[in-house]
Amino acid sequence: NKSYSKALKISAVNDYLNGAGSLDDICLKYGIRSHTQLLKWIQVYNSGGILKTSTGGACMKKAKSTTLDERLKIVTECLANDKNYGAMALKYQCSYQQVRNWVKRYEEMGSKGLEDRRGRRVGSLPSRTSEEELRDRIVELERKNLDLQMENDLLKKVRELERRDHYL
Repeated sequence: NKSYSKALKISAVNDYLNGAGSLDDICLKYGIRSHTQLLKWIQVYNSGGILKTSTGGACMKKAKSTTLDERLKIVTECLANDKNYGAMALKYQCSYQQVRNWVKRYEEMGSKGLEDRRGRRVGSLPSRTSEEELRDRIVELERKNLDLQMENDLLKKVRELERRDHYL
């Protein structure tokens, strides 16, 4: 088994992520035996893991807790730097995947897409997109329809009881 230094691994991963060549080109440049090995390093790096010198995999680092303002700052800087997710992840000590997801949601929904809405009831939050507005409207109309149906059934039952009492 050949072992590679941490610096070599990071350099190879950064070169690939920055588009400095194909997997095979980078493997030749750094003397890596297999592009599968490089793919594993890239996967570890993108998931926020730590590339170790020895074999034995990666230690996952916990996702960084950020505020809305921090996420907005990271996203705007990432967009200004041509979506260099890896550089922003290193600079702000968060995972590549977090940065990529924030940028993607920001492009779809604007700054409202960066809100952390976990653990909150969907209906109690304001809509972020037109699809959410339509979904909320459908839920509201279905609730009104159910209320009217129950009221109608109740009135039918009352009329039936009144007719029955009238004939007795």
